[in-house]
Amino acid sequence: MFAIDTNLLVYAHNTDSEFHEQSAAFVTQMINERDQKGRYTICLPTQVLSEFVHVITWQRVEKPLSITEAIRVIQDYIERIISNCVRLFFIQVFLFNTVDSFYNLLFFMKLWN
Repeated sequence: MFAIDTNLLVYAHNTDSEFHEQSAAFVTQMINERDQKGRYTICLPTQVLSEFVHVITWQRVEKPLSITEAIRVIQDYIERIISNCVRLFFIQVFLFNTVDSFYNLLFFMKLWN
């Protein structure tokens, strides 16, 4: 699993960006992709979502979205894939709060599979 970066989301939703088509295609592909167990292969951390709203509504962007449009985009992402981020968050917290992180990671991953 990997996280999508803020810039990629902004390009995907900024229709006047020179990177729009490639970014939108990549994000769409990743959202529709699943692993062998049927789970998403991507995560959208809440920090990325809040950065997206900040940047995509900024007037310096080629074609900014309104705050309402940006929130609609975020709601769609939350409904579709945010559960992956919750799982990733728990793994990160577990790792950063333990001394013996390698063995704890192995144990924790065993619980999830």
